[in-house]
Amino acid sequence: MFLEDIKREQYELGISIGEEKGRKEGQEEGREEGFSLLGRLIDKLLSLGRIDDVARVTKDKTYRDTLLKELNLTINA
Repeated sequence: MFLEDIKREQYELGISIGEEKGRKEGQEEGREEGFSLLGRLIDKLLSLGRIDDVARVTKDKTYRDTLLKELNLTINA
């Protein structure tokens, strides 16, 4: 039984390490996508001459989400 316990613990440790690695990679990917989307939003606003909106979207998430929908910008676009 002792050997089975060791194998189970190693398996559970491997799962835990894999989950943590996946979580970190997912967070980094999400951060990069978010910055990319924000950059595209700011570029679009500047091209439209909407300078006041640029400052606001950096501070107001609700307004930022509204403008993303208005300008039809998504992470995959």
